[in-house]
Amino acid sequence: MFRELKTLEDKYRRLTLSLSDPAFLSNPQKVREISKERAELEPVIFKYEEYKKVARNKAESLKILEDPAADQVKHRISREALADGTADYLHRIVKRAEGKEHSSQPPADRRP
Repeated sequence: MFRELKTLEDKYRRLTLSLSDPAFLSNPQKVREISKERAELEPVIFKYEEYKKVARNKAESLKILEDPAADQVKHRISREALADGTADYLHRIVKRAEGKEHSSQPPADRRP
C-alpha cells in the first residue's frame, strides 16, 4: 500500500511541476487534463502527508523516550503526545478517510 501511495505522491508532484511548464501552458486542453488528474489525486495525497506527519511525530516521541539523556520534561511531553495527540490525530484521519468528518479544522479538545 505504501509503495502505491509513494507512486501516487510522485505522480502528483510531476503533475504539479508540469502545470508550471511553458510547453504545457501553451496547450489549454493538456492543462485541463493535468489539472483534473491532479485534483483527483489531491485528497489522497493530503491524507498520506498527514499520515507521514503523524508517523514522524510518533517516531520522534519514541526516540526521545528511548534516550536516557533526554530530560524529564521531554519524556513527559513525548508520553503525552503518544497517548493523546497521536491517537486522536490518527482517529481524525481515519474518520476523514471514511468521509465522516469533513472539516479541515481539528475537532475540539475532548479531554476532561
